[in-house]
Amino acid sequence: MIGKELGTALAWRLGPQSVEEKCRDMDPAGVAARDSALKTWQRKNARLIESVDARISEVMPLIDAQSSKEDAIRKVQEQVKTILLEGLTVEACQSVANPASTVWTSNGMPHVQLALAAIYDWQVTHQAKRE
Repeated sequence: MIGKELGTALAWRLGPQSVEEKCRDMDPAGVAARDSALKTWQRKNARLIESVDARISEVMPLIDAQSSKEDAIRKVQEQVKTILLEGLTVEACQSVANPASTVWTSNGMPHVQLALAAIYDWQVTHQAKRE
């Protein structure tokens, strides 16, 4: 299965925004800094974010044929977010208010690209078996 690769791609994709959202209440003093860092991260990584979103959109119907594509995507995203935010502390929120935090500086190289390639390989193999 491709669970590890999905987790890798989605953790990178969802992590910054999930942390920013969760930290709003936990560390109100750092809201502006995290919001700015998130916007910068999203801008710098827009192409890879689009690639992750597209690949997930393509494979989720193959993984969860029982649900609509939107529900399947939402379910897996919620699972990843829950794992990402488990144990998040005020101290962690304060540390990610620093724009130099790895939450904001990770460009996904090379782990996200490798995960996307593995997901694509799985997708091609899975589709070939169905034909």
